[in-house]
Amino acid sequence: MSEARTERHPVSSRVVAALASATDTEPRNVDPPLYETVDADALDAVVASATDVELSFEHDGHTVVVRADGSVVVDGTVHASAREMIDA
Repeated sequence: MSEARTERHPVSSRVVAALASATDTEPRNVDPPLYETVDADALDAVVASATDVELSFEHDGHTVVVRADGSVVVDGTVHASAREMIDA
């Protein structure tokens, strides 16, 4: 994953896209907002600076896992919306 891709699509945006996919909603309608669960800037910074990390947290009853390669898993499923953002 290139640095430009990371900057263009921070992991926090990929998490929101994955949560939207998991809940069949638009990213702008994810409720509660991600910032009520985690500090999005800190999440972006940790993933951008680490080469071997896997972070997990609960968001509104969903288990979210963020991996160092930028993949986002919600409730055990890698969501296409998140993966497509990485590959774009």
